[in-house]
Amino acid sequence: MGDLIVPERGSAKASDSMLPRKVVVPISTVNRVCPEVTREASTGRNLTAVANAKATRRVIYPNSDGSKKVTITIHEYPTASDASSAYQEAVAKSKTVPGFKPVPAENLGQNAFVGTVTQGGETHIGLGALHSVLIVGATLAGYDPKPGEHSQTHLPNRRGRTRRQSRCRSKPTEIVAPASNMFPISFVILAVSICAK
Repeated sequence: MGDLIVPERGSAKASDSMLPRKVVVPISTVNRVCPEVTREASTGRNLTAVANAKATRRVIYPNSDGSKKVTITIHEYPTASDASSAYQEAVAKSKTVPGFKPVPAENLGQNAFVGTVTQGGETHIGLGALHSVLIVGATLAGYDPKPGEHSQTHLPNRRGRTRRQSRCRSKPTEIVAPASNMFPISFVILAVSICAK
């Protein structure tokens, strides 16, 4: 899955404003857990990063007709304090979006959150996680969770397996976030069970 190589602090130039492509898992990893996702549609800077991000990367993986989409974003900030402030701002803004609902998330701690937003008949399921100078986000669009049937989000055990705690018939869909105890950052998989129609 690769390690994240973060540009040296204080050396940012215009060319450093986009993180390397390898910081986000490839389509093969996403497709393994979201088989309906068939391609990488686009990658580049994430222009929606809050505050003063030093560098960003966004990758969008849709299914063949574009009705389902997985978007993964990573934002790097100059300092951990800057990243923490940006994360708090992003969480606060998310909670004010009409239709926002938090999703119970076991074992994520204070520096990660999961929520859904439904607008115009489309539901987005989002996860954000803060690690040092980074904010990692993942959004699932086109997956239609049934109210009250979310299973809890949970971290993998030491073998990388997750416990299924779902009343849903659907299998867990995995999204990425940085391991909190590693730098350079290796990505670990978090599982979110989604009750899709």
